[in-house]
Amino acid sequence: MTAAMLSDLQTARQAMSAEQRERLADDRDNLAADTAAFLKEVDAAHQAMSAEQRERLADDRDNLAADTAALLKDLDAAHQAMSAEQRERLADDRDNLAANTAAFLKDLDEAHQAMSAEQRQRMADDRDRLASDVAEMRSELQADQGEAQRVWSNFATLMQQRRARKPAAPPRPSPVKKVVAPPPPVKEVAPPAVEVAPDDLTTIRGIGATTQARLNELGVMTYAQLTGASPDELRPRFGRLAKVEEWIEQARELALG
Repeated sequence: MTAAMLSDLQTARQAMSAEQRERLADDRDNLAADTAAFLKEVDAAHQAMSAEQRERLADDRDNLAADTAALLKDLDAAHQAMSAEQRERLADDRDNLAANTAAFLKDLDEAHQAMSAEQRQRMADDRDRLASDVAEMRSELQADQGEAQRVWSNFATLMQQRRARKPAAPPRPSPVKKVVAPPPPVKEVAPPAVEVAPDDLTTIRGIGATTQARLNELGVMTYAQLTGASPDELRPRFGRLAKVEEWIEQARELALG
C-alpha cells in the first residue's frame, strides 16, 4: 500500500510538470510566432515610414525583444518554483506516510504483546486450577481407598470371628402358659417428624462420593444446609486444599434453583 501511494504521487508530480512544460513551450512558441509576425509587419511599415519612424520602430523592436526575454525568464522561474514546491510536498507526504506506518506497526506490536500476555495468564490460571482439581481428586481417591480398606478390614475381621465361633445347642423350650394380658393403655401418638429429602451434593464441583458421605455424617444433607455452614468449621475437617467457599457458593445457587 505504501509503495503504491508513493508511485501515484510521483506519477502525479511528473504529469503536472510535463503539463506545465508543455504549456510553457506553447506560450513561448505562440509568443515567438506573434513576435515574428509583428516584426514582419513592423519591417514592412519601417520600409514605408521615414527614417525617424524607422528609428522609433527599431527602439520598439528592441524593447519588445527585451520584454519577451524577461517574460520567458519569468515563466521559467515560475516553472522551477512550482516544481520545487511539488517535490517538497511529495517529500512531506512520503515522510508523513512513513511516520503513520511506523506508528501503526508499533500499535499492532503492542496489541499483539498484550494479547500474548493475556493468553499466557489464562493458561497459567487454567494450569493452576487443573493442578488444584487434580490434587483434590487425588485426595478424594486416597480417602475413598482408605475407606474401602477400612470396610474390607472390618468385613474380614467379622468373617474370621464368625468362623471361630461355634454354634451353641439351642435350649429346650419350656411349656408355654397362656396368659391373657390386659389391653394396653391408649397413648397419644405424636405426629411423625417431617423428613427432609437429601440433595445430591456430588453435583457441586469438588465434592465426590466420599466427601458427600463425610458431609452427611456432619448433618449436612441438603444444599440449604451446606449454604448455612461456616467455612471455618468445614475447612479443618476436609483439609486446606478443600474449596469450601466455592462449595457453599454453588450450593446457594442450586438451592435458589
